[in-house]
Amino acid sequence: MVIIPNLPFSSYTEQVSIENVVYILRFNWNYRQQSWHLDIFNKDHVLLVCGIRIVKGINIIRPYRYLPIPLGEILVGEDGNPYGEIADGALGETAFLYYVTEEESATI
Repeated sequence: MVIIPNLPFSSYTEQVSIENVVYILRFNWNYRQQSWHLDIFNKDHVLLVCGIRIVKGINIIRPYRYLPIPLGEILVGEDGNPYGEIADGALGETAFLYYVTEEESATI
């Protein structure tokens, strides 16, 4: 399991290594929808998937398995609140993103 680090900003980009592959993750807070969204790029800044709504309780990358993104799961956990939306300011404070490999998710 890999904890994906988050920053205390409403829009930011970071580079992470998942299963020995470098990805660039862009996080954006959508004020109109009051929700977080994720874009995933490869190391060459080619957009792989755009606008994934970050919600708790599901694998947020599952619908995109046909794309060249990690085969595991990206899950969101929040202290005391396992489902629903993540508030602005909560990502990285009380809510965290985790990457779980296929092997790890099979044992959960």
